[in-house]
Amino acid sequence: MIKFLRACCFAAFVCLSHAVSAAELPAKLVGKWSVELVAQPGFPWWHQIKYPVEIVIENDSGYFVDQAGNRCEVENYFYDEEKDVIVLMHCAETKSSNVVPPFYMISAKDGKLIGKVQSYKPLFQWLGSKTGN
Repeated sequence: MIKFLRACCFAAFVCLSHAVSAAELPAKLVGKWSVELVAQPGFPWWHQIKYPVEIVIENDSGYFVDQAGNRCEVENYFYDEEKDVIVLMHCAETKSSNVVPPFYMISAKDGKLIGKVQSYKPLFQWLGSKTGN
């Protein structure tokens, strides 16, 4: 079942990202951002899953540097205009082939970038502050 869910999530992401990756992003999402975790109760998924500590979002690409210092080029993403979020995946492999790979849902509110790390369920959140254009 997990392999099936993993394959479905990945297939949907690839199809959607190729279909909409050229969409113009709102200016509030574009730029260079410094990221910090949001304090939250429960299992510390942020120790197990890579998340950005720095992220650059451009209209057609971008990159982020995760907490281990690895740079991940983002060439494909999905921008959902209805929900006003960017959906993207990390370029790193998961620790196990029996898990649904995590993805990031990124939005902006009140000048902050809000990142939600999800798999088959919500895992944790982070906040970004703009550091450049």
